[in-house]
Amino acid sequence: SKDGTTFGSTIIYTVNEASGTTKPVYIRFAPTQVLLNYTGNISLNSQNVAQISIPISGNTYNPDNTLEVVNYNIEWFGSTQSGLGPTDKNLQEANIKTVLSNVKADIFGLLEVVDIARLQRVVNSMPGYSLYVSDFGSYADNATDPDYRNAQKLAFVYKTAMFQNVKVADLLRCTEIQNCPDFNYWSGGRFPYLLDADITLNGVTKHVTFVLIHAKANTSPTLTSYQRRKSGADDLKAALDANFPGKNFVILGDFNDDLNQTVTAGITPPVTSYSSFINDPANYFPLTLPLSVAGKKSTVSYSSVIDNVIVSKGMNTFYINGTAEVLTSVAGLVSNYGNTTTDHYPVLTRYAFGNEAPTLSAISNQTVCYTNATQAISLSGITAGPENGQTTTLSVSSSNNALIDQLSIVQGSNGTGMINYHISNNTSGLATITVTVKDNGGTANGGNDTFTRTFNITVNSLPDVFISSNQNQEISKGTAVNLTASGGGQTYAWATAADIISGQNTATLAVRPRVTTTYKVTATTAAGCTTEKTFTVNVRDDYQLTANNVITPNGDGKNDTWVIKNIDYYPNNTVKVFDKAGRIVYQKQGYTNDWNGTYNNTALTQGTYYYVIDFGAGLGTFKGYITIIRD
Repeated sequence: SKDGTTFGSTIIYTVNEASGTTKPVYIRFAPTQVLLNYTGNISLNSQNVAQISIPISGNTYNPDNTLEVVNYNIEWFGSTQSGLGPTDKNLQEANIKTVLSNVKADIFGLLEVVDIARLQRVVNSMPGYSLYVSDFGSYADNATDPDYRNAQKLAFVYKTAMFQNVKVADLLRCTEIQNCPDFNYWSGGRFPYLLDADITLNGVTKHVTFVLIHAKANTSPTLTSYQRRKSGADDLKAALDANFPGKNFVILGDFNDDLNQTVTAGITPPVTSYSSFINDPANYFPLTLPLSVAGKKSTVSYSSVIDNVIVSKGMNTFYINGTAEVLTSVAGLVSNYGNTTTDHYPVLTRYAFGNEAPTLSAISNQTVCYTNATQAISLSGITAGPENGQTTTLSVSSSNNALIDQLSIVQGSNGTGMINYHISNNTSGLATITVTVKDNGGTANGGNDTFTRTFNITVNSLPDVFISSNQNQEISKGTAVNLTASGGGQTYAWATAADIISGQNTATLAVRPRVTTTYKVTATTAAGCTTEKTFTVNVRDDYQLTANNVITPNGDGKNDTWVIKNIDYYPNNTVKVFDKAGRIVYQKQGYTNDWNGTYNNTALTQGTYYYVIDFGAGLGTFKGYITIIRD
C-alpha cells in the first residue's frame, strides 16, 4: 500500500512519483491462524534495473505462551586484546544491549564472553533478566586462573519470572594439568555449560536443561580441528545418553560446523562432526538442520549455519515446528553490524509446553440395591489443568446398557458435576462407567486435552418376598396362625403389631389376632437389599370357644383345671357351672382357665356338670357339659 489504507497485491509508482524522493511502502500482515510462521517476498521491478527480492516474515506466536530460546556468539565481547572482536568496545556493548533488548528472548545462550562486567551492565539494563557466566574458559581452569579474565566464556541470560530453581553446572570438565582428552577436544577447556531450571508457561511447568557449547573452531590444521570437534561431540552425546535419558534438554551454541555437511574441506564424504547426533534420529532432533538445507547462514562472512540447536526427544515434543530462524534482521538495528557488534547472528527456536490434561477427582465404586428411582453421583475436582482461561466439557458412557437404561452428566460450578442414572426394570449386575473431561487446550506440542476415570456400579437384586399362612386368611378370633416369609432374604424382621406370640426376628411369625391385623415383614439379602411385604389376617367375630369337657384335678399337673380356649379374648365373659339339680357350683366373671372342680374350696364329686358361658354385653352364650373324674 502507498498510504497504509488501501492495500493490494501490487502497487505502482510512476517515474515522477519515485523520482528524487524516498517513498514508504506499507505491508499489512493479516494472519488467519495462530501458532504459525509466515514468510514471503516482495519483488521490486523497474525498467532497466535487475529485479530485487526482499524477504519478509511474521508469526502469530504469543510470546507469553511460548519459550523463546536464542543462542548468540557475541565475538570476543569486551576483549581488550588487540585484534580480537570489534575495535570500539563501548559501541559493541551498546549494540549488544540493543540486540538483546529487541529480541527479548526468554533465555539467551551467549558465547565468547570476555568482559563479564560489561555483560552485567547490559543485563542490568534489561529488567527481569538475570545472568550466569561459566567459571571456566579457554585455558582457564577456574575463575581464579590468571587466564580467566581474557578467556572466552559461556553465559546464560534468562527471565527470572519464568525460570525457577535455576542451577548451573559443567560437563566433561577437567583441568589443564589433568589434560584429559576433552580438554583438548573442547578448545583447551571451553567445556559445555549447563543451566537447569523449572520453566513455567501459561501455568504449565516443565523441567528443562540447556547445554550451551562453543566447539573447536575450524582453524588450521583443519583436519585436526575437525577430529577434535567430532571427538568432543561424540563424548558430549555419550555423557548426555548416560546422564539425561528421557529428559528435556536443548543443545545450543556455536557448533563451528554445519549439521548438513561439514565445513571442513578434505573430509570425504563431508560428514558433519555432529554425525553421532544426526545418526540417532530416535533420540536427537537437529532443529536448525533445515536452515542449512535452505541455504541460510548464521555468520556475517560465511555461507553456512554453524550456530545450531539440537534437542532431545522429549524437548522436540514441545518444539513449534518451523520456528528455527537465523535473526539476520538484527543487523538493521545498529550501524555496520558485522564490524561493530559481532560476526554472528542470533539463532532463535520456539517451544510451547503442551496442554496439560484436565483433572477429575477419583470416583468411588457404587453398590446399590435395585430401585426404580433415578440415582445421582456427585463429581468434584473438575478443572482444565494448570492452564489459564480454558473451559471443560464432560461426557459419560456405560459398558452395560442393558443394566443402565438412562445415563447423563451435568457440569456444575466450582469444579463440580453430577451423574444421573436409571436402572433398567428389575435388573441386577455390573456396569463400568467411564467419565471423560475434555478441555479446549488441544493436543499440539505433546498436549493432552482429555482425562478419563472409570468406576463400577453394582446393582444387587431385591429379595422377592412371599408370605404364607398355615391357616386360611380369614380365621376365628383367637386362632393361632403361623406366618412364614420366604424368597431370597438372609434375615427377616417383622414389624411390631398386636397379638404377636413369637418369631419377630425369624422367618416365621406366630400370632393370635383378636381383630383383623396386617403384619409386615422386612427381608434383607446378604448384600443388604431389603423388601417389605404385608399379610392381612382377617378375624371373624364368630365367638368361637373350645372348652375341655373333662378335667382330672388330681394334682399331677395334667388337666387339673378346666381350660376354655379363646376365653381370654372375651374378657367380659361370665362362666357358670351347674350340678344335675340345677344348683350353681361355680361362677366367675372374666374366667381365666383356673377352676379345678371345687365348690367353696371343697372338691365336687365325680360326675357330669352343665355350664353356660355368657360372652357379655348381649353377645350371646355358649353352653356345654364338663365331666369331673377323680380316680
